[in-house]
Amino acid sequence: MKNSLSVALCCAIVVGCSGSSLEERRSDNPEARRLQKESLATAPPHPIAGKSVEEFFRDRVGLISNPKRRIPAGRAAPVSPDGYYLTALHVVKDGEFVLSDEILLRPFPKKGSFRTADYLRTDYHRGRVVWQDQKADLALVKFDFAPKAPFPLRSTPLKVGDPVFAGASGTNSGALVFAREPAQGTGNGPFATAGVVTQTRTSNNSLQLKSYYSTLVGRGGMSGAPVVDANGLLAGIITSLRSEALTGTTTTRFTLISPQMIREIIEKDRNGRDR
Repeated sequence: MKNSLSVALCCAIVVGCSGSSLEERRSDNPEARRLQKESLATAPPHPIAGKSVEEFFRDRVGLISNPKRRIPAGRAAPVSPDGYYLTALHVVKDGEFVLSDEILLRPFPKKGSFRTADYLRTDYHRGRVVWQDQKADLALVKFDFAPKAPFPLRSTPLKVGDPVFAGASGTNSGALVFAREPAQGTGNGPFATAGVVTQTRTSNNSLQLKSYYSTLVGRGGMSGAPVVDANGLLAGIITSLRSEALTGTTTTRFTLISPQMIREIIEKDRNGRDR
């Protein structure tokens, strides 16, 4: 678009982009967290199927990393009980990737010093891309891992003004890594944000692609994260931010293909692997 700038939401993705509103979203920093907290201020205390945003997303969102450096690359939303996840294609397109799974071996002591490794173990599960679409920036990936609570898929389009929510909390929600100055901390930590749909787009091609722009507060490290409606149905996967040059406003884009197509891709892959 002539007066807008779109960027992918992987870690440290907006270097060189102009506009203070977009620069504030470049990483997991105090300003980004402040904006996300403000977005929740007007939402009900339990806006998603009777649960708070943090409670609803707790331990449900996958964290994808580079297997060599263990650097968080983005998120993923489980859509089946046997390890199929939806994510943003740019999170997994550069080669090998893994899903992390933190396992609490025993409760942490309340006092004294201790080694984290004695109480917490992180297992990594290699993934493979089952399906991808570059234009949609979506990928369906498979891990040898059984998620606790897959997201049910929304089958009808959202409308402008509909409330939407995104978050990651609890196990595998990431961690903030501080630089020399705490105010410049970067990383891929927990998040929670609420917003409304501001624009919708539907493609009538074979993907039956639905794309939305929203007031959700996005920042680096949220690519691939799930966006749900008030009933907890998966409405899309976060792929990018868009900054309007004239107004300075920033919106978060999320996308979903036809739930029926997702089910068909999964079933075809299952059948192919069983042969």
